Amino acid sequence: MSYTQRKCMKKTILAAITLLFVVYCNRQQPSGVSTDSRFVTLSPKIEWKKGATLLTRPESVDTVRFHIANKKEGFNTLSSFSNTDFTPVFRRVPAGIIKIEIDGLDSNGISIFYGRDSSSYINYSDIEGEFKPTITVSLRPPLPPVNFAYTNLTATGVVLIWQDQASNEDSFFVYQDGQLYTVLGANSVLSAVSGLQENTPYRFFVKARNDSGFSAPSDTLLLTTLNLPPAAVVVAVTATTTSSVSLSWNANTNTDFSAYKIFQSNTATVDTLSALVATLSAQNTTAYTVTGLSAGMTYYFKVYVFDQGGLSGGSNAVSASTNQANTAPAAVTLNNPADISSSSLTLSWSQNSDTDFASYRIYRSTTAGVSTSSTLVSTITTQTTVNFSVTGLNSGTLYYFKVFVFDQGGLNTGSNEVSAITQPPNVPPTAVTLNNPSNITTSSLTLSWTQNNDTDFESYRIYSSTSSGVTTSSTLLTTVTSAATTTFNVTSLNPNTTYYFKVFVFDQGGLNTGSNEVSATTTAVSSDSGIFTQDANTVVLYRFDNTGASDTLYDVSVNGFHGKLNGPAWTTGIAKQGLNFTSSWMYVNLPKSINAGSSFTLEIWIYPHSSNPGGESMIFRHRADNRDIAIAYNKV
Repeated sequence: MSYTQRKCMKKTILAAITLLFVVYCNRQQPSGVSTDSRFVTLSPKIEWKKGATLLTRPESVDTVRFHIANKKEGFNTLSSFSNTDFTPVFRRVPAGIIKIEIDGLDSNGISIFYGRDSSSYINYSDIEGEFKPTITVSLRPPLPPVNFAYTNLTATGVVLIWQDQASNEDSFFVYQDGQLYTVLGANSVLSAVSGLQENTPYRFFVKARNDSGFSAPSDTLLLTTLNLPPAAVVVAVTATTTSSVSLSWNANTNTDFSAYKIFQSNTATVDTLSALVATLSAQNTTAYTVTGLSAGMTYYFKVYVFDQGGLSGGSNAVSASTNQANTAPAAVTLNNPADISSSSLTLSWSQNSDTDFASYRIYRSTTAGVSTSSTLVSTITTQTTVNFSVTGLNSGTLYYFKVFVFDQGGLNTGSNEVSAITQPPNVPPTAVTLNNPSNITTSSLTLSWTQNNDTDFESYRIYSSTSSGVTTSSTLLTTVTSAATTTFNVTSLNPNTTYYFKVFVFDQGGLNTGSNEVSATTTAVSSDSGIFTQDANTVVLYRFDNTGASDTLYDVSVNGFHGKLNGPAWTTGIAKQGLNFTSSWMYVNLPKSINAGSSFTLEIWIYPHSSNPGGESMIFRHRADNRDIAIAYNKV
């Protein structure tokens, strides 16, 4: 039969038969077989099946040969069988990814190949057929790591080490406190662990792994990370007295903080063997005052931070000298009180010049023997302030005073003691007697009165009215602040008018007393043979009889439009007085308030006593519309 014919016949036979080839791998090791983990032992059982029917042998298979190999050593033919039901034992099969190949010779001597590794089917055949036996291989799990230990332990890390007793692992799994920490490759024998907490216990173990699963865990390794000394603080001196030193520092932030301990020494060498001053357990405490020291001495200090493990970190060393022993401050001299009233007085004293000055403290009492237990009036912290006004006193009361000087150490020295009696309760001032007016003219008169001698005199105030009953609500003529001034000339009065007057005395407390009331009637203007007499239409009337006046031309009508002289001088006229205009631009300026209507009559007597080459304005008024009303003399 030709090769082609045999091949066709083989296809026919294979097409007619569906076989299941199963290889069972038993991992149990026979007695006396080596347990070396580099090898596995296979004990397969071969069965040929068609569906669920067990066959004695496939018709197409004459001889079965097994080839078992791994990726390291290649294929090795281990055994060849012609029977269909056998249980051979393959010892010391190299470990790794195991591949099994089967080649069978059919009845015509044609080889067929089928193979499978641990992860996928691999079919080999030089014919096309449906014969696909199933091959199952079980690998031995790797042995666990041994001699598990650690090295290079720090506060935050450690290196784990072990011995690898397996040769078939593909990786190592490292666990920390029951949780997976990292995965390492095959043949690894150490793992560096980082990110640990200081002074903290941890548990570690390691497992080897291959496709068959995990090995048993290694021994559990217990360790505690190292405890580092706590971070030191920086100390500074903030204040000193004769018996104390104040210290401050930054807060320590270690989580295992236990306490601050302050040590003191009389020498520059200060450590935990020096005198322990204080133990402070609150971590946020950052200041402390060391007391009970001697004056004028130098001390050295350090602040140590202790943690819960007993370790400590020392600060920088600082030194401080206590102040020299304090002496009482120099006393000041207290002057006698001044400006005494019924409720107040003023104190003054000499200045203290001590360098450790703290304050002046003023004390008072109503009995002699003032002390710092007496009533405190005021505390003055400015050394150059040497006077003070004491208020709120009772009237008519005897008071005693002292000024005590306090220094920064709390010592004090008292001044001499002074006393004063406040003024009795305030009463209205003594009234003055107002004399009858004198020197009465058409527009002025003179008032005079007796002098007030009260010690709290403040002023005379003169009031007037054109009706009887003058009060402080009447017209105030003047205020006289000198008690010795007892006369006043009242001017700008209207002719032929009755005026009433009073002089009120005011004291420093604001009280006042009025004098008796006097009255006087200014003189009337003479008629001068009826010339320029008043009637109902008179607007202004000037008589030119201003006896004693200097720069005012008085209107003697009831309207009081007085004029202001600008240059002309008073002189003796034909009848009485007159104004002498001796040069250009001399005039009398009248008030703008004169309102004579749209038409009016101006009359004036003029006596030309010398030749004048041109016109002269003698009397005029400026109107609001900037036009003048004037009487002018012109030579004719």
